[in-house]
Amino acid sequence: MKINNFAEAKRRLQELSDVMSDTVKDISNFLEVADSAITVMSTLKGGTASASPAIAPKPKLQPPMPPEANGAPLAMTERVLQLIREAGKPLMPKDVVEIYASKGWPRPEDGREFYMKISGSMAYLTKRKKVVAKTAAGYVLL
Repeated sequence: MKINNFAEAKRRLQELSDVMSDTVKDISNFLEVADSAITVMSTLKGGTASASPAIAPKPKLQPPMPPEANGAPLAMTERVLQLIREAGKPLMPKDVVEIYASKGWPRPEDGREFYMKISGSMAYLTKRKKVVAKTAAGYVLL
């Protein structure tokens, strides 16, 4: 149906809101009945009276690591970029791992995970940010 003027638009909007109102009421009624049925079934099985025990809460995301007193930037990528800047020479991921570890900045416990984060940060700085270039000698600042 094509709407040609404001009067038709207002009339269509009213019709739509009436239909939507009924639909919302229907869904609300369904949810109440379903909630009651689930509560009864859960109680009969010996569970709690809550109707939604099967829905697990979303895990909370860990906040980013706070900057340390020893000058570590907030993000891993920023830390890697700072190390490359300070080095003034081409660095391979292994070199960055050694320098990073010597600074005492917070890092993952797992050595493999730590290396992968360093390597991933270097690739990100090269391919996405384009502030670092990969050469045969290592990664250099552009």
